[in-house]
Amino acid sequence: MLEETLDQKKRRLFGKQSLQSYLNTIEKLTTDSERCLLSIVETDRILEKISTLKEVFKTVLPFEDKAGLKNIVNEKFKSEDSIYLLTSLSRDCGGIVINSIANFNFNFNFDDDSGGIFSLVSNDLNERILFDFYEESGKKIIEIEYFQ
Repeated sequence: MLEETLDQKKRRLFGKQSLQSYLNTIEKLTTDSERCLLSIVETDRILEKISTLKEVFKTVLPFEDKAGLKNIVNEKFKSEDSIYLLTSLSRDCGGIVINSIANFNFNFNFDDDSGGIFSLVSNDLNERILFDFYEESGKKIIEIEYFQ
C-alpha cells in the first residue's frame, strides 16, 4: 500500500468537513447500499490514470431526458464489473466503488450534486463517462462526455 503524502493527509483532514454532505450526495446517485469509500491515495491513483484518457464522444441532452441518458451510458460504457463514482468532492473525501452500473441512479435530480459534475469510471480505468449538468437560458442541460 502506498504511503499517504503530507498533501494527501491535509486533503483528507479537510475533506472530513464535507464527508457527510458527500455521502448524502452519493446516496442520491446510487442505489447500492454496499458502496465502498476509497482512500485519498487510491483516489489519486485513479485520477492520475484517467487523466490520460481521450474524449471519443460528446453530446448534450435536456436534463429531463433520463431515458436518453441511460441509453447513451449503456451503449458506450461497457463495464459489467464494479465501477468508480467520482464527484467534485472525491479528491478530498475519496472516490466511491459501487457494485455495477446497474446500481447507478439514472433518475437523479438536478440538485442531488451541488457540484454539477461527476464521473463514472470502469474498474480497469480504461473508460470514463463524465456528466456535467447546468442551467443555460433557463433550461436544464446535461453534457455527457465519454473517454477511452
